[in-house]
Amino acid sequence: MSLRTYLLVFFCLMVSTLFPQTPPYYHYTHSDGLASSTVFQIVQDHDGFIWFATLNGISRFDGKHFTNYSTNNGLNSNTIIALAVGNKGELYIGNYERGINVLRNNKIENYISEARGEQSPISYMLYTSTGPDQQKIYAYKSEFRMFSVTETSRSEPEYKNIPISRVLQTKLAQLPNGEIISLTSRGLYSFNDDSLSKMNIEGLPDTNFYCLTPGDDGSFFVGSKGMIYRIHNKRVIKQIKV
Repeated sequence: MSLRTYLLVFFCLMVSTLFPQTPPYYHYTHSDGLASSTVFQIVQDHDGFIWFATLNGISRFDGKHFTNYSTNNGLNSNTIIALAVGNKGELYIGNYERGINVLRNNKIENYISEARGEQSPISYMLYTSTGPDQQKIYAYKSEFRMFSVTETSRSEPEYKNIPISRVLQTKLAQLPNGEIISLTSRGLYSFNDDSLSKMNIEGLPDTNFYCLTPGDDGSFFVGSKGMIYRIHNKRVIKQIKV
């Protein structure tokens, strides 16, 4: 093979690396078997199945097919907007207006729908393991209302109302070190002992935050409208416009 041919092959290989193909993707809708095209949350369980919280129940996806669950299968309602996976593989299901269901051993049961005569509406949930034999679920409804459900292997779930300051919470998120952070309309708050305290982070505005993702070096990322902030040691170390 001539030098000219070698150079031509080398150039073609370089061009192929400079112009990679767009990764394939598929947009799943109700017509593909999804319970509803309106999806509020997506989680993956310990077995690798993908679960969707939708306006018409929940869907389990195995990579090819959807399996749907509704009130006919035991859900308290069909409006499901939050999901959380437990340490033992159980799936907690947050109903918009009728509390929490749990799916375990292939059976959907009521976990909590009312406490002290009041309904338990849900807008998001956070599952935490507070010990080898204890777990806690925090649930929040956007109208400054939060409650927790604590359960051990030796007791029934215990319900507790949590008074919180009048700040609109978007969600709770937990860092790998166990720290729980509340994303609110006025910045970030630390959530300890069932109470909120403002986090003073250098360079971070008091604005509405919507999502949090841990980094791999002790840092974490938070997203606001049009901006992503990377935070490490209580200081913004990077800003990314989106």
